[in-house]
Formats: sequence, C-alpha cells, structure tokens
Amino acid sequence: MSYPAAKQLSSNNKALCKFNAITSTTEDGKLQLKNPSNQNNLVDSTLTLDSTYSINGTDGIRLNWDYNAVTNEQNASVRMGFPSALNLSGANTFGVLVYIEGTDENTELDWWAFNQIDLRIQSDKTNNFGEYASYRIRGDASSNTGFAKLGYWWINFDLGGFKSQLDGFSWKNIEGVHINFAGGSVGTSTIHFLDMVVDPVPNRIPRVAICFDDGTESDWTEAYSYMQPKGIPGTSFLQYDKVNNPADTGRTSLDQVKTMEASGLWCNGYHFTSNGGAFLNMYDATPAERIAAHIGWQTFCTTNSLESGRRSFAYPESKNSLLIRQELFDNGIYYARAGLSSNVNKASENNDAQNPVSSMGGFGLDDQLRVPAILYNPDSANEKADRNYLAQGVYHSRSTQGSQTAGSSATTLTDDQAEFWTTDEYEGFICENVTDGSAGFITAGTTTTQTVSLSGGTDNTWSTGDKYRIRYPDNVYPRLTNQADLILDRVLSTNSDAVIAYHGIVASGASGIEVNRADFRYFVDKVAALHDAGVIEAVKFQDMFVEPSSGVGPARANIYITSQTTAATSSAFTVQPSQELEIFAAPRLGADEFVTIEVNDVSLGWRTMGIVINSDDTSGFIINNKRVAQEYRVTKSATRVATRIESN
Repeated sequence: MSYPAAKQLSSNNKALCKFNAITSTTEDGKLQLKNPSNQNNLVDSTLTLDSTYSINGTDGIRLNWDYNAVTNEQNASVRMGFPSALNLSGANTFGVLVYIEGTDENTELDWWAFNQIDLRIQSDKTNNFGEYASYRIRGDASSNTGFAKLGYWWINFDLGGFKSQLDGFSWKNIEGVHINFAGGSVGTSTIHFLDMVVDPVPNRIPRVAICFDDGTESDWTEAYSYMQPKGIPGTSFLQYDKVNNPADTGRTSLDQVKTMEASGLWCNGYHFTSNGGAFLNMYDATPAERIAAHIGWQTFCTTNSLESGRRSFAYPESKNSLLIRQELFDNGIYYARAGLSSNVNKASENNDAQNPVSSMGGFGLDDQLRVPAILYNPDSANEKADRNYLAQGVYHSRSTQGSQTAGSSATTLTDDQAEFWTTDEYEGFICENVTDGSAGFITAGTTTTQTVSLSGGTDNTWSTGDKYRIRYPDNVYPRLTNQADLILDRVLSTNSDAVIAYHGIVASGASGIEVNRADFRYFVDKVAALHDAGVIEAVKFQDMFVEPSSGVGPARANIYITSQTTAATSSAFTVQPSQELEIFAAPRLGADEFVTIEVNDVSLGWRTMGIVINSDDTSGFIINNKRVAQEYRVTKSATRVATRIESN
C-alpha cells in the first residue's frame, strides 16, 4: 500500500508568508540562501521554485543542500524579510512546514533526523545575528541521519519559551525569519519549504494520551486500577509473546489484558516481539522476521478479540526508518510512536533550546507513523537525577550539573566551566543552591560568576562543590515543582496535544526509569480534573488521530451514514434540479479512504458516478444538472476511525 498521505493544514492557521519567490540579494517576501557564518551566497547549494510537495494550494521552494567543506557549506541558512512587520506579541506557537526528500530509506533513526536547526526571529532584519532560539531534533551527532528520507516535517516552537530568553525584544515588530541548518555528515540533502504559520488552531481542546510500554504488571496493578475508576483512558504497548496465562514474571497476564480492553477505557497496542530476548529493537530482526512478527500480532489480536489498539505501535528503543514504517503500514499498523519532542523542564539557552510543539491536531500535518512523545517517565528516578530536572531556566549542557568551583563565599557563585554566560545576562533570574536548598536573585554577573545572596537553605553559603541552578524569575514562569505540571502547562499554553509514556510504576523507592506511585497519581489526578472540566480531552493513543469534538463539531442537519469504521451505503436521498449539495466526511478521510456517489437513472437504475470525497479531503459536491429531481446515495469505504457522512 502507498505510504499514508500527509493531512492538510487546519483552515484556522494564520499564514505568515508564501514560499513562491527567490532572490540572491535581499528582497522582502523572497527566500534567499546564505552561509550563516560569513553571510555570503553558497556556491554548490541552490534554491529552486518547486511545488511538488505543496499543501493546501501553496507554492514551494526546494533547497538542494550540498554539504561540503571545500566551499564551506557545512551550514546553510534560508531567510526571508517580511514586506511589512508582524505583531507576534500574543502568539504562542510558530511553525515552518518542510518536506525532507532525502534518499536514504533504511538508515536507523534512533531519535530523529537533523541534529540542529536554528530558528531566528528578527525584530531588526538588518542584523543578521538577531535574537533567535535553536531547535534540536534529537539524533546521534555521529550518525548519518541528516539525509534520511523523512517526508513532511514541522519545524515548530513554543514561543513562550522563546520569548523568555529575550530581554527587550520587540515582538510587535517582527521583520524577518532565518532557518539555519547544521549538517550531520558530508553529503546532500533536499529540503522543500512549504508554509509558515502561527497558532494554527487557537481554540481547540488539546488531547493527552497516557501510554505504558512493555506490558509490565504495573499496567494492571497501578495504572489501570487507578485510572479506570476516574474514567481516564490508557494505552498499553505489548510484546505479545510475553502476554500469557499465567502471567510471565513482571508482566500483565492475557486475562488482565482482556479485562482492561473490555472496560472500553483501555487499548492494547503493539510493541513488537521479544523473540525470547533476542530482539531489543526492530533492527535486531531481519525484514522477514519483522513481517512475520507483524502478522503474528494481527493473529494474536484476532484470536483474543483485541481490536481497539491493534493498529497502534510503539518502536522499541524508538529505532525506525522509512522502510520499517512502510512494513508496518503494509501489515495493518497505521499509527506509531517514537522518540521525544520536548524539553518540558523549560531549560534553554539562546543557542541550545529544544522546544518543539506536537503538530498533531494543531498544525494538522504529521506522519502518523512517526509520532513523538512529549516525555518518557515524567518525575521518574532518572528524571529527578538529571541536572536539568525542573530547571525552568538556563540549560546545563555539560555532562554534569554546574557547581561552585571556587572557595566558600556568602555572595558569589563561581563556575570556571560556565558556558554562554555574558556580563549581567541573568540579572533578575533566580539562582538556586541545589545542595543546601537556598536561593536568591542574581544582581550582577560575569562570564564565570554570578552575584547572589542566598536565603532559605541549610547554611545559605556557596561552598565548594555546591550544585546550582539558574532559572527564570517567577513573574516569567511561576515555579512548578514537578514535571506533571510542566507537561500540562505546556499543553494548555500552546493548545497542543501530548503523548506520555511510562515504563513502570512502583509503590515507592523508584530507580532508573521507574516512577513512584505518588508522582504517577499526581499526574493522573491533574489530567482527570482538567478532563472532567472540559479543558483537555484524555484519550487512548489511537484516538489522537481522530479530530476532537471541538474539531469535528456537532453533526450537521442531514446524516446519510452514521459514524462507523465499516464500509456502508446510505439510503436514497433527493437532490432538486440545478441544486448543488456539499457533503462532508467527519472527521477528514485518511489515506486510501473515499466516498463514492451513485445516481438512480430512470433507464439504467443505480449507477456509479465516481468518487465524491477523496483521500485526505473533508467534503465534495453533488450537482444535479438535470431539470428533474434525482435520487442519489453515497457509499463510504472502510475507514480507520469512525466517520460519518452528512450535509447541512
């Protein structure tokens, strides 16, 4: 089967520009290509008008990036000045849609593709080094993943985190944008620039899917037992050869899996097979072994009447490629989860932020077989031990937490290994002494010191070796004390969806990726309260791909086929002479889905007139050009999600 097509943008997006003109100099409204180091034109890399992958009728520009050291083209910068300044002071999210054509369909992606993309939003387009934030797609810097065939991709940002970095930046006067690419390997890459928007669906209800990997026994004893009485859905991703009666050690039993699914609040997705421990990820298996495992999963679901999650998948160790994704799709898997998308700790530096927003539902175009989670194991033992846990400020990019490297001092923090500090850069920020629990406001700073008087701790002194954290002042980001609140703050501030993945819950004493019961329940309680209030929608993983109630809206006046996944044909209905009737699919049809129309011909009886709503469309028109009323009926194909056919 053909790979699933990209979904179109929401009609509510605010387009900032069109990618339909190129310049080698500097002309507003036209895209130019530069070397970000010296601002010269590139020699071997080129921009070309190309609408091959255009979406929603937009134009496109293709970057053929020839990464090489001979002409110093290891980095490439595409940029545009706006004909008139934009006011983004109230905007929350910003996205640039690209299509990464690539040639490599099989190289392993253990997180994601490009290792670094810088977005620079400028209030002064004459300053090539204006304020900016970096967006890092997670990847191994040593691997050749920059040239993988990725397809459609949103380079998007949470502008809240971006704005907090910039003191005095004029968000009411945005004059230009730069998108800078840093390569991961010598070679070539082809990137199509298609659209640029802000706040695509500002009023939608965001969705949260809580997932659990590996089918561990805590799915039953801790997660389901606590979530089910609260009416909060969940999704377990199973290694199906480990689901048995009686239960394998540390795993859920087959009976428990069936009971959870029968509740209607739980679905059980596919997490490959362990093959007796031989398969840690998809690349440990041959293509034939992978396909056999996929067929085995479908048989397992059929045999045990497990239907709700059979089309969903989570990549072991997040490792995948286009070839692997195509294998899944060809074997009945339509939705897959991998990797991480966001640093919810709100830790950032001007050149080291990673703050993308989930494109599902909001920006409205994504690869449904490559869906990132916002965070794995929130508030786990590993997360709490991380140097950036709850940082909400300056990102510590070294391998260790920053510490006091000088002798004891009552007012001066010294770190002779500090990175990216400039004079008085963090004046007004809060500096915490993590070791003794004290904190204070920074009043001055240099490249290696911060002046801050401590209070509220054990000894309120900077002692040699004390760990520190520099974070935003509370009037920028009110202090949050757990990742659960940081996740939900992010969801609500950006109206974006979130997928969370757990790998084991314990009563207490969590280690590694485990999460303590109290921390897990805190998150569930918060989700339940917001769900019950109608502020968010808690869903099973596969339901992330169905438009939420705010997106589908109430049923229209005339329903021809009620909401269902099976193929169905409507009863006959009449269209008057010269009448034009628009019919709708709610939600939008997916790849290889369609609605056909038949007319009741006086002499021939019912005959097919063809497709009226095609794949990835929401509506089509029936036009009766006759002078008499005619009877019509519509037939919908099988659809992956429940879909109704209707008209006003």
